[in-house]
Amino acid sequence: MALDDKLSEAPKKTKPYKELRKRRGCLRHSSSCSNAKVPFWAASFLSKTPSVRLVFRSWFLNLRIWKIQQSVEIVTVLTNSKDKNQMALLSALWFSVLLLQCFRLRLSAGAETLSCPALAGVPGSPGHNGLPGRDGRDGHPGPKGDKGELGLSVQGPPGKIGPEGPIGPAGLKGQKGDPGDFSSASLKQDVEQVKHQLNVLLRDIMAKVAFSATLSTLTSGFRNIGPYSERRTLVYENALTNIGDAYNPKTGIFTAPVKGVYYFSIVLFNAHDHSTGLSLMKNGETIVSVSDNTPGADTEDTAGNSFSLLLEKGDRVYLELLENRKVYTDQWRRNTFSGHLLFTM
Repeated sequence: MALDDKLSEAPKKTKPYKELRKRRGCLRHSSSCSNAKVPFWAASFLSKTPSVRLVFRSWFLNLRIWKIQQSVEIVTVLTNSKDKNQMALLSALWFSVLLLQCFRLRLSAGAETLSCPALAGVPGSPGHNGLPGRDGRDGHPGPKGDKGELGLSVQGPPGKIGPEGPIGPAGLKGQKGDPGDFSSASLKQDVEQVKHQLNVLLRDIMAKVAFSATLSTLTSGFRNIGPYSERRTLVYENALTNIGDAYNPKTGIFTAPVKGVYYFSIVLFNAHDHSTGLSLMKNGETIVSVSDNTPGADTEDTAGNSFSLLLEKGDRVYLELLENRKVYTDQWRRNTFSGHLLFTM
């Protein structure tokens, strides 16, 4: 029940009533004191000064204890004003409990004051650097790390050309290619090329080469050719046969028109007691020779030779009179040079 309600119920002008009014005034005074606010400058000063803060806390706790004591006494009066001995004992008990509690609060406040840090002093000068410590021992090998992420697929610069490797095995046969481009110009060129090749082939197969020639064209009398101090080509002027025009009667040289095997024959006649001799030449090289040394009583001699010779196209064949030899010729045309193609190659 509130204190004002108790006062209204108590008889006026009695001792309990007067005691209650006295107690209410004290309570109101103490309440106003306890609820008073501390100014900002005072709170700031108290928070920065530990000794003053301890005194303020002690005063504030004493004020609280006094207020609680007054409340206990009022309750005692209102409860039973006749049994004062019992209520005094009750008040003493409550007051003892409050004193013990206040003593505990004072001890905790003193402990807090003792634990407050002192003011910081002036910082000292920095110390000198110490000596470097020794190298630490090698640690144990760590566990295997996780697999790293895949690197960037950036192509590096081209490397140097390596040595040439060995020739590899032959590959498989490739597929048949597509037909080539067809045009009238290319077809005409191909036809002309085939015609030329056919003509050459037919000429080689069907080649007909044969010649026969005598040394002079005399119809009467005679004459001697030589002797000379060096070799000379004999010109068989009278071409009796010249199929294929391979022999030249102006130079006395036979030129092979095709590659093949040719047959040649030589007939040499001499008179008037003088030695004679000649050689068949191929491109400046002596192939065969014919000669005769006439004795004193023998005035006419004949010699001859024949053979087969493989010639390339363009090879040259002719007869040369040996040095210091002569040859006799007259209207009977007994010195002859002949040849013909046996077959092509």
